Amino acid sequence: MWIIIFLLCITPAVASQSLVNYTSYFHGHRAYLDNRIQPVVVSGTSMAPAFQTGDLLLAIPFPAENLRVGDIIVWESQGQLVAHRIYEISGASMWTKGDNMPAPDQTPVTKESYRGLVIGVLFTGEG
Repeated sequence: MWIIIFLLCITPAVASQSLVNYTSYFHGHRAYLDNRIQPVVVSGTSMAPAFQTGDLLLAIPFPAENLRVGDIIVWESQGQLVAHRIYEISGASMWTKGDNMPAPDQTPVTKESYRGLVIGVLFTGEG
């Protein structure tokens, strides 16, 4: 069985040259994703119950100016990738909060630290 997932905006000719093997995440079923998709493995419970430790988030480069409140984004903080939901956009800064956190993140996400928009998840973790 083959499972192929890739961005719809690319042509099949380009897709065949730019796929990354994700078979290990699909329990042995062959799976390939477009190489622009950045995998992010969930560690922690800040986004529970939406995501659990071990789940694989799929993020893509996406213009920061097109993001909206409610989007889940990935950014870099102190050398680690973080994925939380946007709850406020103010100028060039985005304020985020983990769904399972009592308070918003204390530091805004800037265009420099922003890495991508979460477009999907493979539920492979504890949940």
